[in-house]
Amino acid sequence: MEQLPKPHAILWFPDGSVILKTDSYLFRVHKSILSRESSVFKDMFAFPVNEDDRANEYDGLPVVPLLGDDEKDVIQLLRMLYKPTFGALKLSLLRMPCVVGLFKLSNKYHFSGVDAAFQKELKVVFPQSRAAFGKPQGASVRRSLFTHDNLLPLLPVVQATGKTKLFPSLLYCCSQYSINAILAEDLPPETKELLLAGREKVKLSIHDAFAHQVDYHHLGMGVCKRNPRCRTSACFAEFDTKCQTQIESKPGHGEEFFTMKEFDEVQTSTPPCDDCKEGVKKILSAVRDQVWDLLPEIFELNM
Repeated sequence: MEQLPKPHAILWFPDGSVILKTDSYLFRVHKSILSRESSVFKDMFAFPVNEDDRANEYDGLPVVPLLGDDEKDVIQLLRMLYKPTFGALKLSLLRMPCVVGLFKLSNKYHFSGVDAAFQKELKVVFPQSRAAFGKPQGASVRRSLFTHDNLLPLLPVVQATGKTKLFPSLLYCCSQYSINAILAEDLPPETKELLLAGREKVKLSIHDAFAHQVDYHHLGMGVCKRNPRCRTSACFAEFDTKCQTQIESKPGHGEEFFTMKEFDEVQTSTPPCDDCKEGVKKILSAVRDQVWDLLPEIFELNM
């Protein structure tokens, strides 16, 4: 026997003016709140009620079926709308475990405030400049997305908004997952192809950029002349180890290469001199800038 939806224990307001329906629940909420936040609901409620609608009423109120919507996401969104701190919540949407579902609902029903908050936060977390990409605030949110397995699922939702060109670093981060992880994710075939091809192009661009850095290969002799206490050959050998560690691509969320966050963590047997350290950092930074500037082309965002 089919189980009928039942009133939700929390999202059932006695003075509510409309019923939203999912597979398991009925939500008695307010047209005024939905209309304020969503242009789709605002337009829907503007139409007069016809006889067919009256036949589907519940407790004398119109019923709106939310077809195809995950009720867990619906519950989260409605609870957000009714929280006094809703404005503050919108500042940290990408940290929520249910972020992908919320973004989908926001796109579908045009919740303008939620969508604006998403777009604003996306620009901080996946910025267009490499300097901004390395800032702690964005890095922390990217790690949260990665931890909750929301990074790859977020991509097709952003693509559906038609604003992917604004976020080449999102495509880069997604491409740095392992090949098996990309293939296993529920993504459109063309998106998988784009990520896998982009993944290889990023690797080639990194190696090509280093190959054209002639100064890098002679750094031990060039920089260390300013520091007579440095043993040039040993110092260069140690930095070669550091640089090779930086070049290697690691499956993950793509944090390491563009932020250089692991540069000082590489252990070497001989402490290198400060001059060599700064010289190599400058060259690595220039290489990173060069590859960063290629991301729109690598992920076919200029087409």
